[in-house]
Amino acid sequence: MLTKIKFGELNHCLIAANGIEPDGIARIAELLESAGIPAEVMSCVEPVWTTKRGTYPKRLAKVLKKSGYLASPALLGAIGQAAADNCSRAEEFWFRVDPLFTNEETGFPYEPGEHGDDSSCYHPGGQYDHAPYDIEESGGMLLRTFEPETPEYGYHFDYLPGEPGRYYSGVGRCFIVPTYVAGDGDYHDVVVMINGYCRHGYSHDLLKLARLVATAEGLAYRKVAVRDHWRRIYVNNDSGYLIGPWEVISDVKSVDIHITNSGRTPSKVVRSCDSCGLRYEEEDLTAIGDDLICPDCLRIDYIRCERCEEWALKRIATDVAGEQWCRNCADEFAVECARCGERHPEVEMYKVSRESWCETCYDMYAAACRACGSYYAPEEICEVDGITLCWDCAHNRCAQCGESVDRPLKIDDRPYCRQCAPV
Repeated sequence: MLTKIKFGELNHCLIAANGIEPDGIARIAELLESAGIPAEVMSCVEPVWTTKRGTYPKRLAKVLKKSGYLASPALLGAIGQAAADNCSRAEEFWFRVDPLFTNEETGFPYEPGEHGDDSSCYHPGGQYDHAPYDIEESGGMLLRTFEPETPEYGYHFDYLPGEPGRYYSGVGRCFIVPTYVAGDGDYHDVVVMINGYCRHGYSHDLLKLARLVATAEGLAYRKVAVRDHWRRIYVNNDSGYLIGPWEVISDVKSVDIHITNSGRTPSKVVRSCDSCGLRYEEEDLTAIGDDLICPDCLRIDYIRCERCEEWALKRIATDVAGEQWCRNCADEFAVECARCGERHPEVEMYKVSRESWCETCYDMYAAACRACGSYYAPEEICEVDGITLCWDCAHNRCAQCGESVDRPLKIDDRPYCRQCAPV
């Protein structure tokens, strides 16, 4: 069905985007009048190459039909060429169409940079990871679009015939699947494009890819409902774009595709990173709890806990005496110093009164009670007759004999036992 696109190699194409120049409008008027159609009918068609209702030739054909005029495919083709040649803007495409695109290990290209699809049920490990094999087995092809890139950021190295090779990065992709439509008492071979994906920030959606293929082949396109007859694969939105001669596809609203079981699935086990969502070979992912994390996310977002040596998120890791601990270790085995507020291992803490102090604060500020031997904060210590005592000892010991007294007698604001009290 596709005869002009070169399969299995890089293609380059310019597509008219908008704004048909006056010379183009004049040429289209000449073509219509030479076919016996008044040029005034053009006033009903916006003079731009494409809108949501289709390309200029497609929109003009609808107006002609409503007006009772019959335009031959040759006339519409000449009008389309005149409009495209005189368009004020053009989009540039680099693309490949590959009839053979799977391999035993990976199914079909899915690495970042290969195409615009970062995650799909068609990738290895997905619910429909057999689909690329089945589409290929049924005569389907993979279309990928690219943009030129520097060697530093380019992923795909390719070259146009007669030009030096260069690096490209992937932008979009879709599948092209053979089908047929009935008309004029016969069946016509056509293709339908399905499951388009595009990298964020680009406009290579399925509609743009359909325009690309239709322009490169000199054919028409239209949106149709698509059903896989054997229900083998998932078709995005149950729709796609039919590519073929306008006289063949103009009245078609739905098509069936027949994807058969190839009996093949990828052997490589691929899983998604639970942090960024990109897909990697399972052996390249690190299990952290119930999550699988890719090498890049591991390097950027995680650290090793310096106590248990398990991986922990950097943003919730806790500084414990200059070390990075995971939250579990910090909660269970570290204590905050009541004096300076910093966290330290619990086994390295000192008891000061009823609080836990780090070694630094303990050495600098804690003072021992000469009576009970316990350590206290400076504000909990006082001197009585040149002796350092804690508050309890200073107020519950006899000032004369030094013995502990449950209910000392206070005389001149000093505690005495009953034997030593100056009465």
